[in-house]
Parts: sequence; structure tokens; C-alpha cells
Amino acid sequence: QIPLTTHQRARRAASRTHQQGQIDSAVSAWLLATIAKADELAERFGKKRRYFLDLFLHGGATMISKRKKISSWNTWVNLKARQLNADAAPGEAVSLQEIHSKRNEYSALTSEEKHQLVDQYVASKDALPNAIRTSPQGRASDMRNVARNMALLMKGLKTRVGAEGFFCIVRSATNFHADPQWYFSTPELENYMSVAVRGRWDTTQVGARIEAFALAGSNVVGT
Repeated sequence: QIPLTTHQRARRAASRTHQQGQIDSAVSAWLLATIAKADELAERFGKKRRYFLDLFLHGGATMISKRKKISSWNTWVNLKARQLNADAAPGEAVSLQEIHSKRNEYSALTSEEKHQLVDQYVASKDALPNAIRTSPQGRASDMRNVARNMALLMKGLKTRVGAEGFFCIVRSATNFHADPQWYFSTPELENYMSVAVRGRWDTTQVGARIEAFALAGSNVVGT
């Protein structure tokens, strides 16, 4: 990778600073509107502003962990559809209406058997987030999506409690390509890194070095 010139680094940094300024302005406008809405709902429902701000600004955590209650009936229909349509040719799949007509089979199940169905379904669903992405595009997309979600969590934390920070995600496998994913809560924090390390700091170059370290099996000798 060809190192950037001083002029190129300065232009890139200025562009990032300008863009971050625009983002901060947009977020500030949204935050003011959110606070106003929280005040409105607090007065309407007799609760504190913080109650609604916590709902609005949870940073995505509840979206990740919250689970709706799963009914045994819906679970049975789902599993039955899989069984009946496992070897079905296109256009020959059993319809949902036909499956519903077999409700007597579901009614014959004991309460324990229904609970077991739900447990099996939940276990299969829980395994999906940990499923290995097989295609290079899927791996790269997964990495970018996780970085985006982490950035949202950081922004939510900053808004709620007042916190700054940064992260860098790099690939450690050679079977796909994805640029290092950096996030700084403020441009000033990134600019401060040269002071923190007491030397020259180039985010792009540091990311490339961290990636090389990870690709070498986190072995200093290998880099």
C-alpha cells in the first residue's frame, strides 16, 4: 500500500472533519427534537423525561437482546411446513391452509411436547447469529454491519451518559477482503492520537498494521 503524502492526509483529515461537523449538526437537531418529544410524552403519561429518553436512546441494545414470546402453535406450523415441503418441487409446496387443516395433530400434543417444540425452535434461531458466513461478500458485509451497529451503540452511550471512545475492527482471515473499520466519537479524539502515542499517527496506516498483525495469527514475529 502506497503511503499517503502529507497533503493527501491533510485533505482527507479536513474532509472527515467537515463531514463530521455536518453529522454532529444533524444529530444535534435530532436530539433537540427527541428531547422535546420526550417532554411531551412525559407530561402526557405522567412519567419523567428520562423514562422516554431511555426508550428512545437505548443505542440498539434492546433491538439485539429483546425477544418476543413464541407460541407453540406458530412453532408447530413452522416445523410442519419444513417437514412437508422439504422435498417438494417448485409449485408443489403444501399451503399454509393445508397445514392448518391438520390442527388435530397439534391438539394431540401434550403440554410438555409443545414446550419442547418451542425450545427446539428457539435453539435453532439462537444459532443463526453465530452461523459462519461462507461467501467473501457475506463476511465483508457482516463486518461492516457490526461496525455500524457498534457505532450506533457508542453514539447512544455518548448521548445518554457522556462518553468518548474509538474502536478498530480488522479481518483475521485471508478468504475475504474488508477495509479496517474505524470509529472515533469525535474528530478531535482521532487528532489527539498522535499526542497519546507521542509520535506520528496515521489512522489508515495503523489500521493496515493491525490487520497485518491479525492476519499473521496475532504473532508479532509474523508481522
